[in-house]
Amino acid sequence: MTFGSASSNGYNKMVTHKKKIIEWMSDVAKRAEENNKALISFSHFPMTDFYEGASEELEDLFGEGSNQLARLPEDETSKTLAGTGVAVHVGGHMHFNDTGMKSYEIDGVQHTLFNIQAPSLGAYIPAYKILDIAPDRTIEVETVIIDEVPRFDELFEHYEEEHAYLTESATTPEEEDAVWNEDVLTSQNYKEFTDWHLRELTRLNFVPKEWPLSMQLVVKSMRGDDMLIMSQLETDTTLCELAQYLGYPLVCDSVVRSSFEEDWEIARRKAQEVAVKAGMTLDDFDSWTAEELAVDFFRLRNADGLALMDIDEVRLDSYVVLSSELANIEADITGDNDSLYDIKVSELFKERFSALFNIMQKFSTGEPSDRFLIDLEAQELYDLSSDGAEATREQYQ
Repeated sequence: MTFGSASSNGYNKMVTHKKKIIEWMSDVAKRAEENNKALISFSHFPMTDFYEGASEELEDLFGEGSNQLARLPEDETSKTLAGTGVAVHVGGHMHFNDTGMKSYEIDGVQHTLFNIQAPSLGAYIPAYKILDIAPDRTIEVETVIIDEVPRFDELFEHYEEEHAYLTESATTPEEEDAVWNEDVLTSQNYKEFTDWHLRELTRLNFVPKEWPLSMQLVVKSMRGDDMLIMSQLETDTTLCELAQYLGYPLVCDSVVRSSFEEDWEIARRKAQEVAVKAGMTLDDFDSWTAEELAVDFFRLRNADGLALMDIDEVRLDSYVVLSSELANIEADITGDNDSLYDIKVSELFKERFSALFNIMQKFSTGEPSDRFLIDLEAQELYDLSSDGAEATREQYQ
């Protein structure tokens, strides 16, 4: 078997290639139990799923190896780790805020593994965890978000010089678009700065490198009302024809069909009815862009429920409507194998964005990750949040 590297395999290869560590973990856990000690483990990688059960959908939508899926522990890996008796683990590396909980019956004994995924201090969402260990075998976990950092903007004047240089050096529209947004330097506090960093990573890195072409076209050209209309659209127009219609330099076998505008108008009327039924209007959907949706996707991926405080309420309501309209779509997609010429654009949109909203819903409705209590005796997890991001989860359920 090939090990590859620790940075790309996480715990999956450790359980097969470094069995001595598993034996050592079991021994440490046994001694802690015998001596009535609270055992908290720390390591670089997560020990449980950090995608709320959405890993299969992520791989189908974005392709194998995307979204750091190589580092996702397989269920058998988590079971092996839980079987050592280590119950509480704090992981890093992913720069994600998340809580994982996996329970297994092993040799007639119930084992539960709690994985506390610690966010990064240097990326969205900047935060750290405080663990309060009580004598009754409970652990209260609090997440502290870092809003203010003294002198966080001290080097901004140098970044202004860099931005000016990059802007002056750009000779094509494509090169101009590839320059980071100078508004990053208007950040009023550290948390806002990390949010801007994520926005630009989404625009310049995540979407261009990992999202299929069909989704990139939507992100670059559409607003929320266009997306709701697309959810109602029935047309024979292909992705290539629509991209050409929108001004992208693609050569298609045919031009956009003359019936497309009529199809679009029919879908627009249906979309208006859907919006009104939800207590909204198409103007509400027009208030946000598909690029903002992409940013919100990565906010939820990285920050879990804590991201909800940074997502506009109108957008959240819009996502609920779109998710509902696309909920019954049977997705039949594989990675980035978009056919520019054969697939109807309406079908492709519905399949891909049905999957996207399903993933976002899973991201936002997992185990509590803000303030919660781990009961080791009962092997249960309790949400202690009464307001803020965790309470707001209900809006997206």
